[in-house]
Amino acid sequence: MSFQGDVRGIGLAELLQGLAAGRRSGRLTLTVHRGPSLVLNLLQGRLRLIAPKGEDSERWRTAAQEAWADEGDTQAAGLHMESVAFGRRLEDCYTLLDGSEVRFCFEPTEDTQGPDHPHEVEQLLLEYARVQDECQQESAQQGLGPDAIGYPLRTDPQGGAARELPVEFLAAVSGQRTLQEIADRLGWPLRRARCCMARGMRLGALGLHRG
Repeated sequence: MSFQGDVRGIGLAELLQGLAAGRRSGRLTLTVHRGPSLVLNLLQGRLRLIAPKGEDSERWRTAAQEAWADEGDTQAAGLHMESVAFGRRLEDCYTLLDGSEVRFCFEPTEDTQGPDHPHEVEQLLLEYARVQDECQQESAQQGLGPDAIGYPLRTDPQGGAARELPVEFLAAVSGQRTLQEIADRLGWPLRRARCCMARGMRLGALGLHRG
């Protein structure tokens, strides 16, 4: 039997934890007024972020082409569009977890088989909490938009970047790519790329193009 409502008073994280603890299987649709919508397939405590009805997959193809444009990779769209879509949907998921005005509709299924559901609900929530904690520590990230372009500096005074930043992020900062393009290349939510950029700037390892 399907059920629906809003998460005020309980929170989206608690709703997801409750469905996972009950080993529920089905489709959970999340919406917010004038904000992102998201569809999750749940399979006995695991989940998969899927395309909502009517989604235009060409947006992911275009985003992948833009993220790999500086390499002249003509096959980027076909090879990387799923990774791009995952990172963007994960950012939408985090945005919904941030808020309290989320409405939900859960439609249960009896299926115990199906496509791979790669994420434990608890693991996703723990990663969200970790990223949020890092963002709170890097207040400068709030001023970094998706079109901000960072570049590596010649010096890293204390060698902190190599210790504190993911190597894949440092490798992706080229002086030409926007933060959104970097996030798309890595399959990350945008806020994680913003946080890493702010930390790199604080450590004196990364600079930001102005103007």
